[in-house]
Amino acid sequence: MLVGPFRLSHSVIITYFNAMHFRLSRSVIITCFNAMYLRLSRSVIITCFNAMYLRLSRSVIITCFNAMYLRLSRSVIITCFNAMYLRLSRSVIITCFNAMYLRLSRSVIITCFNAMYLRLSHSVIITCFNAMYLRLSRSVIITCFNAMSRSLAGLVRRPQAVV
Repeated sequence: MLVGPFRLSHSVIITYFNAMHFRLSRSVIITCFNAMYLRLSRSVIITCFNAMYLRLSRSVIITCFNAMYLRLSRSVIITCFNAMYLRLSRSVIITCFNAMYLRLSRSVIITCFNAMYLRLSHSVIITCFNAMYLRLSRSVIITCFNAMSRSLAGLVRRPQAVV
Protein backbone atom coordinates (compact mmCIF):
# COMPACT_ATOMS: atom_id res chain seq x y z
CA MET A 1 0.00 0.00 0.00
CA LEU A 2 1.28 3.47 -0.82
CA VAL A 3 0.99 6.38 1.60
CA GLY A 4 2.49 9.39 -0.11
CA PRO A 5 5.93 8.49 -1.46
CA PHE A 6 6.48 5.80 1.21
CA ARG A 7 5.81 2.06 0.92
CA LEU A 8 4.63 1.43 4.48
CA SER A 9 4.20 -2.05 5.90
CA HIS A 10 0.85 -3.52 6.88
CA SER A 11 1.70 -3.23 10.59
CA VAL A 12 2.57 0.48 10.25
CA ILE A 13 -0.76 1.26 8.62
CA ILE A 14 -2.77 -0.74 11.20
CA THR A 15 -0.93 0.87 14.13
CA TYR A 16 -1.44 4.34 12.69
CA PHE A 17 -5.15 3.62 12.16
CA ASN A 18 -5.58 2.21 15.68
CA ALA A 19 -3.77 5.17 17.23
CA MET A 20 -6.15 7.63 15.57
CA HIS A 21 -9.18 5.46 16.34
CA PHE A 22 -8.37 5.80 20.06
CA ARG A 23 -8.08 9.59 19.60
CA LEU A 24 -4.51 9.63 20.85
CA SER A 25 -2.51 12.82 20.63
CA ARG A 26 -0.51 13.80 17.56
CA SER A 27 2.78 13.16 19.42
CA VAL A 28 1.73 9.58 20.25
CA ILE A 29 0.91 8.80 16.63
CA ILE A 30 4.12 10.40 15.31
CA THR A 31 6.31 8.56 17.85
CA CYS A 32 4.74 5.19 17.04
CA PHE A 33 5.06 5.93 13.34
CA ASN A 34 8.75 6.91 13.67
CA ALA A 35 9.53 3.85 15.79
CA MET A 36 8.13 1.50 13.16
CA TYR A 37 9.70 3.43 10.30
CA LEU A 38 13.10 2.81 11.92
CA ARG A 39 12.22 -0.92 12.03
CA LEU A 40 12.61 -1.08 15.81
CA SER A 41 11.47 -4.19 17.63
CA ARG A 42 7.86 -4.72 18.66
CA SER A 43 8.77 -4.32 22.35
CA VAL A 44 10.25 -0.86 21.67
CA ILE A 45 7.11 0.33 19.93
CA ILE A 46 4.78 -1.08 22.62
CA THR A 47 6.84 0.50 25.43
CA CYS A 48 6.83 3.91 23.73
CA PHE A 49 3.09 3.62 23.09
CA ASN A 50 2.33 2.62 26.70
CA ALA A 51 4.54 5.37 28.10
CA MET A 52 2.69 8.04 26.12
CA TYR A 53 -0.72 6.50 26.77
CA LEU A 54 -0.02 6.91 30.51
CA ARG A 55 0.80 10.59 29.78
CA LEU A 56 4.30 10.32 31.21
CA SER A 57 6.69 13.20 30.66
CA ARG A 58 8.68 13.59 27.46
CA SER A 59 11.95 12.82 29.30
CA VAL A 60 10.55 9.48 30.54
CA ILE A 61 9.55 8.41 27.06
CA ILE A 62 12.84 9.49 25.46
CA THR A 63 14.92 7.71 28.12
CA CYS A 64 12.95 4.47 27.71
CA PHE A 65 13.21 4.74 23.95
CA ASN A 66 16.98 5.35 24.03
CA ALA A 67 17.53 2.50 26.49
CA MET A 68 15.76 0.03 24.21
CA TYR A 69 17.38 1.42 21.08
CA LEU A 70 20.76 0.62 22.68
CA ARG A 71 19.46 -2.93 23.32
CA LEU A 72 19.98 -2.66 27.07
CA SER A 73 18.57 -5.38 29.28
CA ARG A 74 14.98 -5.37 30.49
CA SER A 75 16.09 -4.67 34.07
CA VAL A 76 17.94 -1.51 32.96
CA ILE A 77 14.88 -0.16 31.19
CA ILE A 78 12.51 -0.98 34.07
CA THR A 79 14.83 0.64 36.65
CA CYS A 80 15.19 3.83 34.62
CA PHE A 81 11.43 3.92 34.01
CA ASN A 82 10.65 3.43 37.71
CA ALA A 83 13.17 6.07 38.75
CA MET A 84 11.59 8.66 36.48
CA TYR A 85 8.04 7.60 37.33
CA LEU A 86 8.85 8.41 40.98
CA ARG A 87 10.06 11.83 39.77
CA LEU A 88 13.53 11.34 41.19
CA SER A 89 16.23 13.83 40.29
CA ARG A 90 18.22 13.61 37.08
CA SER A 91 21.38 12.61 39.00
CA VAL A 92 19.57 9.63 40.59
CA ILE A 93 18.38 8.36 37.22
CA ILE A 94 21.78 8.81 35.54
CA THR A 95 23.59 7.04 38.40
CA CYS A 96 21.21 4.07 38.27
CA PHE A 97 21.52 3.93 34.49
CA ASN A 98 25.33 4.04 34.59
CA ALA A 99 25.51 1.42 37.33
CA MET A 100 23.43 -1.03 35.28
CA TYR A 101 25.22 -0.19 32.05
CA LEU A 102 28.46 -1.27 33.77
CA ARG A 103 26.68 -4.54 34.69
CA LEU A 104 27.25 -4.03 38.41
CA SER A 105 25.46 -6.33 40.82
CA ARG A 106 21.89 -5.74 41.94
CA SER A 107 23.04 -4.86 45.47
CA VAL A 108 25.32 -2.10 44.13
CA ILE A 109 22.49 -0.52 42.15
CA ILE A 110 20.01 -0.73 45.04
CA THR A 111 22.53 0.78 47.49
CA CYS A 112 23.28 3.69 45.16
CA PHE A 113 19.58 4.23 44.54
CA ASN A 114 18.77 4.18 48.27
CA ALA A 115 21.65 6.51 49.09
CA MET A 116 20.45 9.12 46.61
CA TYR A 117 16.80 8.67 47.52
CA LEU A 118 17.76 9.55 51.11
CA ARG A 119 19.44 12.69 49.71
CA LEU A 120 22.84 11.80 51.13
CA SER A 121 25.84 13.85 50.03
CA HIS A 122 27.75 13.15 46.85
CA SER A 123 30.76 11.89 48.85
CA VAL A 124 28.63 9.33 50.70
CA ILE A 125 27.23 7.91 47.48
CA ILE A 126 30.64 7.76 45.75
CA THR A 127 32.26 6.04 48.76
CA CYS A 128 29.52 3.40 48.92
CA PHE A 129 29.72 2.91 45.17
CA ASN A 130 33.51 2.54 45.19
CA ALA A 131 33.45 0.17 48.15
CA MET A 132 31.04 -2.17 46.39
CA TYR A 133 32.77 -1.84 43.02
CA LEU A 134 35.98 -3.06 44.70
CA ARG A 135 33.98 -6.03 46.06
CA LEU A 136 34.69 -5.16 49.68
CA SER A 137 32.80 -7.08 52.35
CA ARG A 138 29.34 -6.05 53.48
CA SER A 139 30.67 -5.03 56.90
CA VAL A 140 33.21 -2.66 55.31
CA ILE A 141 30.52 -0.95 53.23
CA ILE A 142 28.12 -0.61 56.17
CA THR A 143 30.91 0.77 58.39
CA CYS A 144 31.88 3.37 55.79
CA PHE A 145 28.25 4.30 55.23
CA ASN A 146 27.52 4.63 58.95
CA ALA A 147 30.67 6.61 59.63
CA MET A 148 29.83 9.17 56.95
CA SER A 149 26.18 9.28 57.94
CA ARG A 150 27.12 10.11 61.55
CA SER A 151 29.70 12.67 60.48
CA LEU A 152 27.09 14.39 58.31
CA ALA A 153 24.82 14.60 61.34
CA GLY A 154 27.65 16.05 63.42
CA LEU A 155 27.69 13.07 65.78
CA VAL A 156 31.30 12.06 65.23
CA ARG A 157 33.96 13.87 67.24
CA ARG A 158 37.32 14.49 65.66
CA PRO A 159 40.07 12.35 67.23
CA GLN A 160 42.36 14.16 69.64
CA ALA A 161 46.04 14.43 68.77
CA VAL A 162 48.20 11.92 70.59
CA VAL A 163 50.81 13.64 72.76
